[in-house]
Amino acid sequence: MQTTPAPRSGYILALLTLAYVLSLLDRSILPLLIQPLQRDLHISDTQFAVLHGVAFAVFYAAAILPIGWMADRYSRKKIMATGVALWSAMTAFSGLARSYNHLFLARMGVGIGEAALQPAAYSLITDLFPKERLARAIAIFSTGGVFGQGAAFIIAGAVMTMLGNREAVMLPLVGETRLWQATFLFLGIPGLVLAAMIVMIREPARQHRPPTAAANLAELKAFIVRRRALLAPLCMANALIVFVTVAFMVWVPAMLMRNHGLAMGEVGVVMGLAQGIGFGFGYVSGGWLTDRWFSRGHSDAHVRVGIIGALAALPLVLVATLVGSTEAAMVAVCFICFFAGFPVPAAIAGLQLVTAPGHRAVITSGYMLVANLVATALGPLSVAFLTDDVFGRPTAVNLSLCLVGVVVLPVTALLYALARRPFMLAIDQMRADAALARTHH
Repeated sequence: MQTTPAPRSGYILALLTLAYVLSLLDRSILPLLIQPLQRDLHISDTQFAVLHGVAFAVFYAAAILPIGWMADRYSRKKIMATGVALWSAMTAFSGLARSYNHLFLARMGVGIGEAALQPAAYSLITDLFPKERLARAIAIFSTGGVFGQGAAFIIAGAVMTMLGNREAVMLPLVGETRLWQATFLFLGIPGLVLAAMIVMIREPARQHRPPTAAANLAELKAFIVRRRALLAPLCMANALIVFVTVAFMVWVPAMLMRNHGLAMGEVGVVMGLAQGIGFGFGYVSGGWLTDRWFSRGHSDAHVRVGIIGALAALPLVLVATLVGSTEAAMVAVCFICFFAGFPVPAAIAGLQLVTAPGHRAVITSGYMLVANLVATALGPLSVAFLTDDVFGRPTAVNLSLCLVGVVVLPVTALLYALARRPFMLAIDQMRADAALARTHH
């Protein structure tokens, strides 16, 4: 039985959260750089969406399942440290890009490196904290992502504002560098230091002993079949809420610049604050509310917050995209971030609870695979397709965002509702198994 987490648990959680900050910072910087990238590399909105989403997500998805399998068996800290070092190096490599293909290759490397963090981190966090505090611990870890996204916009916006109209700077050893290239080079350095810190932590004892490969595969197949009525709608609902989130975070900067006339530096500050405050409070509030309901015996707590988040975000999408006021759009985006962040830590914590310890990392990897293929690859691309090929003008990006939101969010709420009863049954079975185990001991 898990007990109150030891003091070192807080340090490890802080270190993993910082890693998540850097991962989302490196991943999320592209949207603010869209104008100089399109100017220097001569690319369309659709090509930019492929660069931001597909180049990252496909290779992230290809790597995450084998990495999840390894995280259930081998040193999680070494897996995470290797991933941090790789994505940081590839972010710096992005700063040396001279062509679209060069930058595409670098984004592939970032995707492979970042695939190492979350499956291993969630597995490790689950061994560090009792189940009654797990959603909050995962919520704290998840805030690293939103602070990373927010920091990406704020840092890039501040750099653009500070350097004014200059298009290039001189850097030691590198020479004349475009501003977007210098930004990538700057962001790649801290992760190399953090990788060394992660590899020195002491891992908690695992709650299980890894079975043989054949037994593990058979058990995994049996679990997926047994829980298919839960896993399919829950994973797809989570993927769709992230789909909307990623689509908005990638294209709202363009909307603010194209439709509201904001400068890049202004957009950076606005988006950084919206994501940091909105997602930060959303993740923490969703995690806290889930733990509160769950501790009071509500077996559906982890999916109930998903229904609330999806439905509450829907009218805000209309305000953000169709109301002409810049101030109203910015406030609405902040609240979209808040409600879209509600379900994320709850759903991941729920997956950990209903999954046997020996399969947690690989099941989480499967969820992340679906979420990234559906959300990161297709979310930005769907908006770009609507803008380029349906509406046919760059200033219609607000209409594209609106259409994506009003179609996807109701489907998301429905999928969470379909997952509710299977999730309650799985939680009740988990509690019964735990009671039986205590009786035998």
